[in-house]
Amino acid sequence: TEWGDPVYLFNMSFYRGIPYDPARPWIDSDNNWYMLVSTDACNQTTQSVPCEGGGAATLYVSTNKLHDKDSNWKRVGDMYSSPHTVIPNARLTKEFVTIDYIGALANDPNGGETRVLFNNVGGNGGGEGCCSGTTSYTVGLQKRKEETTTTTTNGGGSVLGKEFIPISNSNFNGTSMVDWGSFGLIEGASDKGLYGIYALNGTRSRHYSMAKTLGSEESNQVLYAGRRVMFGWFQHDNGNSALTLGRDLSLGDDFTLQQRFVPELKRLRIESSYRHLTTNKMKQQRQQQRQQQNNNNNNDNDLEDDHDHGNEGEEEVANPGPYAEIFAKFYIKNNNNNGGKVRGAAGSIKDFGLSVMGCSNSSSNSNTNPSSSLPSSNVLLTISPQLGLAIIDATSFGKDSRRGGPLLFSYDATTTSSTLSASSTSSYHIHAIIDASIIEMIVNNQTAISISVPNYDESCTHVSLFGVSSNDSNDELGEEAMVSGTADVWAMREANQQNSEYSIFS
Repeated sequence: TEWGDPVYLFNMSFYRGIPYDPARPWIDSDNNWYMLVSTDACNQTTQSVPCEGGGAATLYVSTNKLHDKDSNWKRVGDMYSSPHTVIPNARLTKEFVTIDYIGALANDPNGGETRVLFNNVGGNGGGEGCCSGTTSYTVGLQKRKEETTTTTTNGGGSVLGKEFIPISNSNFNGTSMVDWGSFGLIEGASDKGLYGIYALNGTRSRHYSMAKTLGSEESNQVLYAGRRVMFGWFQHDNGNSALTLGRDLSLGDDFTLQQRFVPELKRLRIESSYRHLTTNKMKQQRQQQRQQQNNNNNNDNDLEDDHDHGNEGEEEVANPGPYAEIFAKFYIKNNNNNGGKVRGAAGSIKDFGLSVMGCSNSSSNSNTNPSSSLPSSNVLLTISPQLGLAIIDATSFGKDSRRGGPLLFSYDATTTSSTLSASSTSSYHIHAIIDASIIEMIVNNQTAISISVPNYDESCTHVSLFGVSSNDSNDELGEEAMVSGTADVWAMREANQQNSEYSIFS
């Protein structure tokens, strides 16, 4: 790429010095150029901070060209402003930071009309109670009514309406987080009856921030369909920073942002390292079933493969090394016929998930209790139905708190008004990638949590399941509720080493 000299677009003035972070210019359906600039909502009012109106995205339009002498950029006004954050009673009192603006996402219930605004809440301060400068997203519709005004266009031509209206019955009044790694659990949340978003505080150390998307076949990330691959800036506890792993974005039926690690990362898998994890009880049960099938079939029929990647068999512990990919599936079964409720005294389900970065190999990993049969030092990737949270617990390695994100994106998901239903959320999957001291986890393609492990030990690499049992109504979890689970584990190659087939430098 050959870069030319900077090109002047328009004058930007404000009552105080701010970074003026822009979103990428785009051509909209009226063939005009648009651009957003990060500001706050007080330039036309109090001109002071704290700004009660919160941050703002100010819209500009050029009805001719992007730049050069024929461009005619004019200020339209604040497309969107808000002090709202995901944490109740927390607020933003300064400008938006490092915004991004995208649309036409895959699977959009509005047929491509929904648009998503990214903002790093409190990135330059002003996030009172939330969110340590990490990236939020707001889903909404940009008003399509044409407005004619001599103040915003040359000669009074028509432009798209400036207003961005959040879809308030989605997420947390239209807003959520792309990653929850900076949200800690409130001490004693379970004893206090706190659930979901109410069990979290938003003031822990910053990890995932400055999220932006890249396209592939289409550079206009607002108007035209195409891949939306999100990257962020990760800040380690030791002060170092790195680029995050790419995530493909789409929208769910409920307008939640859906995230998946880009499939290109599969190229880094070391296939010969593959292990399929299950519990000891489940392993014994399957072996008995296979033996019975062999006897019944007299070896006339081929048996189904143990998994999709060969016949390596089932194990209880994997040791993939410091770079690993894990995909785990968990299934909830209720035997008490209580309408599918998995919270409360009857049919309650304890925490379950994955133990990673284990420092020793346990002799038993049919763990029905997270604290039993696990390495003395490990990191737990946890599903907690009782708290309504996905959690990463690295406190045994010196992390200041457990970090978590809600499993249900709604303020109505409280201890009194909502339950996780086995009929609607009978299964969970965890997709995690471990890159030495950095863990990125996505639960059900929706709740993402990224953290660094401060006292990382490269010799601690064991992976196992916990909180799961066999399909036995008389097991340790009781007759009323049971969780089963399996995990696929791969070691991964280092991608950024020079002189490597997989190097980004080659």
